[in-house]
Amino acid sequence: MQRQVAPPDPDLLFGPRPVPPVVMPRRRESIEPDEPAPAFTPIVTRAAVVERELAISPTTVAVASPPASAGVVTLWSPPVPTFSYLAGAAGSGKTFATKEWAEREKGLVLCATTGIAAINLGGETINSVLGYFDTQSLQESYLNGFLTARLGKLWRAGVRRIVLDEVSMLAGDQLTFLVKAIDEVNGRGYVLGKFDEDDTSTPPQMGLTLVGDFLQLSPVKATYAFESPEWAQFAPHIITLTEIRRQADPAFIEMLRAARSGRGGVVADYFQAGVGIQQETDDRYDGPTIVAKNENVDQVQLA
Repeated sequence: MQRQVAPPDPDLLFGPRPVPPVVMPRRRESIEPDEPAPAFTPIVTRAAVVERELAISPTTVAVASPPASAGVVTLWSPPVPTFSYLAGAAGSGKTFATKEWAEREKGLVLCATTGIAAINLGGETINSVLGYFDTQSLQESYLNGFLTARLGKLWRAGVRRIVLDEVSMLAGDQLTFLVKAIDEVNGRGYVLGKFDEDDTSTPPQMGLTLVGDFLQLSPVKATYAFESPEWAQFAPHIITLTEIRRQADPAFIEMLRAARSGRGGVVADYFQAGVGIQQETDDRYDGPTIVAKNENVDQVQLA
């Protein structure tokens, strides 16, 4: 069936555009019962490879994390790139730096891919800000012009940059649609109601800054954001916070880094030597109990 051309939107003040080719999210194939299960490979391996590539890239800037008492945190020198990425392990000060940036610079909207992250950041979910539910609804929003119109309205309201936290859970296809819509807003002055054929100046750009750590939670049945074709626009503008500020014990920080990179055996040995790890559940034990699944958590709570 032939794909229909998106209808014109009165908020955009331009005619319908040809629908670009869209690739829906690639979902991991389920394993049939009669098929042998493949050897287990941690999902973090894919992200770790990309992180190593970014770490040696000449376009990646590593900076010390800001201390809790820091006043002004300098990230990108003005003008801030349209598309950028603030990386760093848990506890390196990404949220602190982002909130301080928003207090100092007008026009930033703080968002996150999850509700908990949005609360910690003092913002809203990206779904709420842009009015979509999942990848399919975001695709439809882009194709019918609603996404670009929504971003244009944010621009007219004074928004100059969307800061999106917990990027590890953002599907690659969602990033593709977001970047394409932002490019449309930035590429059409008349979309913003400021276009003048005699004016050669460039209107202020709307930007997107991603924040997070790809070695944390992964997207649900979707590709990573860095697998989007649009990631190439972020790769030259990456800042990585390198120091852990949330913890002070050097040995414990090293174990956090080991767990983050998938070296579970090293972490298990550390805790076994320090406090001991019991292999069986003790109903009378009042300390932490680590289990793998939610149903196991329910069993422990009901015991």
